[in-house]
Amino acid sequence: MKYFIITILIFVSLFHIGCTTDQKHEAQNTCTSNDNMLSQLETICLEYQNENIVLSLKIREKAIINDYNLKYLGSIQVGDKSIKILEKYILSGQEIDAQRANISIMLFFNNKLYGEYTGLNNNYSVSVFQSKLTILNKETNKTTQFEMSDSIPEQLFIPYSSEDSIQIGDVLYLNRRL
Repeated sequence: MKYFIITILIFVSLFHIGCTTDQKHEAQNTCTSNDNMLSQLETICLEYQNENIVLSLKIREKAIINDYNLKYLGSIQVGDKSIKILEKYILSGQEIDAQRANISIMLFFNNKLYGEYTGLNNNYSVSVFQSKLTILNKETNKTTQFEMSDSIPEQLFIPYSSEDSIQIGDVLYLNRRL
């Protein structure tokens, strides 16, 4: 299994090096090949379907380091659709110790991106069990569960405190792509 992952990472690295040939078009080719590499990483993650493996890709562009981590969380049955769920964890910044996190919950139907919830940070942990999406706030140690057996909600509200019956929290919106 380690050899499989190492082979994929070597292929992706060689693919990236081969796509940046001309100095004038380097930025355009790099951007396109980076998008292609991320798409390939998503495809591999969806096909392999192992919740214990995180696929990573580190890209350095000029002074910015982007570290992409993809993890298969599971699948849920929503009506007649089987939705596969990935977590995309992006660390981005000029220096490794100053990187900021952006976490997305990606929903795939027929191996095409159906939609994506964006805006989580590294204070959250996401898991899937049966038809429930569970989001844990590591700071407050509170979990929020979303039942997705009948439909996929347009927004997810994640409360992190409640004062005088006013809920304070984060709202994630579903960006539909399909």
